[in-house]
Amino acid sequence: MVGRRWAEGARPWVTRDALLAVSRIMLGAYSISTFGFFFAAGPTATTRAILHNALFDSEQRALSLAIAASLAAAASYAALLASRAKRRGGDPVAAVVARSYEPLIFTPLAFWPLYQVVPHAHVDLVAIAAMAASLGLALHLMGTRSPRAARLDALERPALDRVGGLIAATLALLHGAATARSAVANFDVLFSGWDLAIYSQVHWNITTTGVPWSSAYSDATTNHYGIHFSPIYHLTSLLYALRRSPTTLLVLENVAIALGALPLYGLARRLTGKASVALMLVGGYVLNPCTQALGTYDFHEIVFFVPLMLALAWAVEVERPRLVWVVVALVLMIREDTPAYLLVYAAYLWLTDRRKIAIRVGAAAAIYIVLVHAMVMPALRSGDDYVFDDRYADLYRVGSKGKASVIGTLLTNPAYVLGYLMSVADKWEFVALVLLPVIALPLVSRRAVLLLVPGFAFSLLSSFRPQYSIAFHYTAPTLPFLYVATLVAIARFPPRTRLALAAATLLSTCLLAAKHGRSPWLNAEVVRSEAAWRAAIYGERAPLIHAALAKIPKEARVRATGNLLPHVAERLHAYIIPHGRDSEYTVNDYRPEGRNGVWYPRERAYLLELLRSRTYGVYYGDDAVLVLGKGLSTDRNAEFIARLEALPEK
Repeated sequence: MVGRRWAEGARPWVTRDALLAVSRIMLGAYSISTFGFFFAAGPTATTRAILHNALFDSEQRALSLAIAASLAAAASYAALLASRAKRRGGDPVAAVVARSYEPLIFTPLAFWPLYQVVPHAHVDLVAIAAMAASLGLALHLMGTRSPRAARLDALERPALDRVGGLIAATLALLHGAATARSAVANFDVLFSGWDLAIYSQVHWNITTTGVPWSSAYSDATTNHYGIHFSPIYHLTSLLYALRRSPTTLLVLENVAIALGALPLYGLARRLTGKASVALMLVGGYVLNPCTQALGTYDFHEIVFFVPLMLALAWAVEVERPRLVWVVVALVLMIREDTPAYLLVYAAYLWLTDRRKIAIRVGAAAAIYIVLVHAMVMPALRSGDDYVFDDRYADLYRVGSKGKASVIGTLLTNPAYVLGYLMSVADKWEFVALVLLPVIALPLVSRRAVLLLVPGFAFSLLSSFRPQYSIAFHYTAPTLPFLYVATLVAIARFPPRTRLALAAATLLSTCLLAAKHGRSPWLNAEVVRSEAAWRAAIYGERAPLIHAALAKIPKEARVRATGNLLPHVAERLHAYIIPHGRDSEYTVNDYRPEGRNGVWYPRERAYLLELLRSRTYGVYYGDDAVLVLGKGLSTDRNAEFIARLEALPEK
């Protein structure tokens, strides 16, 4: 029969194209059936199957039957397509091939059980990568090989161009509102940390004295610009002055992060030519666990680098020179390390033949680095060491320390550096978690991959664990460049492939955020349970504690446990325990499980000493928090002496 068809010039039915087409349809059907079974069976059965291969006999029969039925249905569907084409005088093989690409969209579902129950982080990441890659491949094949590919072009309607910016702004607003609400809630239940206290004190002192005084690092009160040179505080203080409260900083920070979605949309629209791609990248940005962590963990000036760097990349791309220099000035003001990131960006501009702007930006950044690090900060520190150098102490050559020692090790002993980096598996999990939301596209962005070097070096070379965790703010130097490099990579591909890649990045981001993020839309149950756990630490006592601390005179010297310090930090002298022992007030979560940590035994003894001396009286006290004030009534001292004596010494 086949030979006769060839002789007649007809196309045989059983061809390589036909077999591949039927296989694609069956793969989609298989993915749907396995997902449907495990979704219906529930998490218990899925866990038994994936982790132990221990489905019950009845469950195994049901799974086998579901797969067999789906494959039979797929084969029947292919036969129906071929038969209908033959009756109409068409090519049966071409008819099957034409409809064989759409079912591949369902292939990510095959990995869902693995993603849902896997307990090992590295397998979890592989499952996410496989799901995102399979969706991207499916859309790519649809866009480049399917006769029905024109349907993808329907996404690029003129209306989407007109409202794309509004949609991006809405996504940004929703993100900013959600993360700001979470950050403020942490403050309200006394769960904020030391960092918020530092920056609240700095802003309060700028608005009252004009100088960024800080006492939160030690017993001394110093100019904070000697610790972090961030003149942008003098700008943010203008907004802080409208409502002097730590929550103002939290809201300001989250608004800034959210606004980063707007230049990202403009840049994506410019580089890819597709509003749909731009919106998918914006969706990925606001759902990225790294972006969420920036705004929910206290306040940090470095997060302003994300929206400003994206704004700078957009301004350069659309050739707005005046705006470029405004943004460059703002970026330089953020922190003492941001000029280094600008230098790398200038190098990238040079490599991409935008040499005039590259020279100017690079020169401005280089001059600023020299002035700040060689002159201004050492003068403000009065010759003391830079306090953050020790985070890279593992790179100090024996017998030396400081930046010079770190740079010397990097330049002269790369074998040691490589061994140091490879010895900590968590650092490479961090790299995977950062790259996975964009399916590692920056690695194929050619010259743009250079942009990732400073941010990753900042994190990976450090021995300070939070610095290579996506749960904190330390991804800020990497995040804007991550999306710039991703867009450069996407722009290298044909238009329909760009859509496929953008969809894959969005899916990967959503899957990662559902496991590792804190999005109220993707993992609302986790967000609610964590919020409830934090609120339960102090429970109904939280507003009482907050109200009591608010009444402490602003001129008083106060020391406090880290999570309580933000509530008393708006003053000239506020110290974190164990510092500030000559303070007029001490605010202490005196429980063994409180946030005093290793200082608990020392603080318990110190509180007993103050209570017994009767020079301090109880200003506020409950079964968790004790506030003592110098010269206050000692009527309740005996009560808290008894409470403290009943606690373990260590």
